Amino acid sequence: MAYIFNLPEGPDQLWVSLSAPPEAAQLSVYPPKLNEAGPILEDSRQLIASTPLFQSGFYEVVVVSTRERPFEFTLSRRLERAEPVSPVQPVEPVAPILITP
Repeated sequence: MAYIFNLPEGPDQLWVSLSAPPEAAQLSVYPPKLNEAGPILEDSRQLIASTPLFQSGFYEVVVVSTRERPFEFTLSRRLERAEPVSPVQPVEPVAPILITP
C-alpha cells in the first residue's frame, strides 16, 4: 500500500508510525525529490520514522507485507512543530560564600 502526503517545506517534523504484527511488514518513506542522501527509510522493519520537512511536495509512505496472508495494520502520521533552540545564556558568576562556625 502506498500513501501520499502533500506537505510544505518548513520547520515541522513528519512522524510516521506503523502498527502491525511482528515481522509482518516493511516501511519505506520517500521525500518529494530523491537526492544523494536517498530515501528517508527504505524496506525497513523499523516501524517508526521521522524527518524534517526539508522539501515541499509529495512524500510517499509505502507499506509492504512480508506475509502470505492478509493482516490488519494502522498507519499514523503527524506533523510536529520543531521548537526553536534558544541560545545558551551566559551564567553570572556567583561570589564565594564563606561559612563560619
